[in-house]
Amino acid sequence: MASKNVELRVGLLVIAAIIIFVATIIWIQGYRFGKENYRISVLFSDVGSLSPGDPVMVSGIRMGKVRRLELTKEGVRVDLVLRNEVDLREDATITVKNIGLMGERFIAVWPGKSDKPFDRERLVVGQYDTGIPEVMGMMGEMVTELRNLVHSLKTSVASDSNLAKFTQTVGNFEELSQSLADYMKRNNSKLDKTADNFLAASASLKQIALTNSARVDSTLARVDSSSRSIGKIVNDFEIMAATARDFADNLQHGNGTLQMMTQDRRLYDDLRRTADNLDDLVNDIRANPKKYINLTVRIF
Repeated sequence: MASKNVELRVGLLVIAAIIIFVATIIWIQGYRFGKENYRISVLFSDVGSLSPGDPVMVSGIRMGKVRRLELTKEGVRVDLVLRNEVDLREDATITVKNIGLMGERFIAVWPGKSDKPFDRERLVVGQYDTGIPEVMGMMGEMVTELRNLVHSLKTSVASDSNLAKFTQTVGNFEELSQSLADYMKRNNSKLDKTADNFLAASASLKQIALTNSARVDSTLARVDSSSRSIGKIVNDFEIMAATARDFADNLQHGNGTLQMMTQDRRLYDDLRRTADNLDDLVNDIRANPKKYINLTVRIF
């Protein structure tokens, strides 16, 4: 009788242990009895240390878990199990995030606020949030790059010879600055006087220009009139030269009433020279009009 009681107690303890073990597994896996779930699939370029069973947090509340991970050509496909009360909208975002310092991962879901519902059948593209382990890894790479940069600076720009030259250059600039300061101090009064002279000269030039503006306008008018006169004289000379040349040609060929005068060669030569001289005069007036215009402008 006693042995049967012992066996019964042992059996009850084993059954209780099994129940506790199963309940613990169910609790760890996140099963909820009486709760309906649905699945969605998300594609990530990287998932870090994410593994099946990791939690899915919706707005900070655990509302599901990672069911399965599959490596594909496009990336990592992750199947998620969510409670049925999670209402995802079309603009929902799904991100792999970091939990603690050891690199634990979880899925963070933002339900979205769109008017259109979320399509549970399509493959959603998720985001990957760099965690502390990745940041520490990048910091290590950055430290290495900084060391290389410091080494390069020490061997080139910050070498002993270059630092000595830089120090000498700074000293030279200090001496030059001091010399300029001393010069400005010694000649401060002269510089002020020079500036006053420039101002006075500028005022005088302005006054002269205002006083003689009428003379300048009159002079310009005379220049314009002289230019027109010179043009008229040049035209007259051209007409005279053409006339003399025609007259000489008539003498040479014996045209009209001038046939009797062809015996006098000197008259023909004189007319030809007169025409040539007139051409030379016209060309010289055009090339050097200042020789024939004596215009003096007096302002002072």
